[in-house]
Amino acid sequence: LGLLEDLTGRFPRGQLADDALMRESQLLKQMGKTAESVEVLQQIVREYPESDMALVAASKLKQDGNAGFQSAQESSSRA
Repeated sequence: LGLLEDLTGRFPRGQLADDALMRESQLLKQMGKTAESVEVLQQIVREYPESDMALVAASKLKQDGNAGFQSAQESSSRA
């Protein structure tokens, strides 16, 4: 997970940055960090709107429904 975060931080406009973020989101979800996973999906849609992963991220956000979005809001409001 740290390696993916490092790659996207060092190369935010790299050709595979959106793919790395998608993998990061998947790992976070597997670790039970749903709110963080949703935040990364939202980041993909916001920062890479023309990418192939933006479509996948938007679909996952829609699939998870408002529950995932609310979890992300709760997490960010606690910070």
